[in-house]
Amino acid sequence: MDLTLDEIDLPKAGTGGEWGWLFPGDSAPAVGSDWTGNGKRRESRELKHRARHAIRKVPIPPPLVALLRHHLAEHGVSQDGLLFVGKRGGPLSESVYGRL
Repeated sequence: MDLTLDEIDLPKAGTGGEWGWLFPGDSAPAVGSDWTGNGKRRESRELKHRARHAIRKVPIPPPLVALLRHHLAEHGVSQDGLLFVGKRGGPLSESVYGRL
């Protein structure tokens, strides 16, 4: 849900069979404000079983590349680079994500 434009690498449009890459560098699980050090319900932390600031390279299959291209063309990104935003411009809530 916190995926940003700088964490994806989509190949140039072509035959439709191109793979892309995700490069997530952190996670922000929702645990509730009582359990975070910042008083918010989410707190940015390192990827599970990885050092702080480590980046994971994840392949994106062609069908997901097409979906991401379509999403970016239709919705763009938020001012802070988020691909998926809520109605009011902030990160998606877990309840909205679950319903979708």
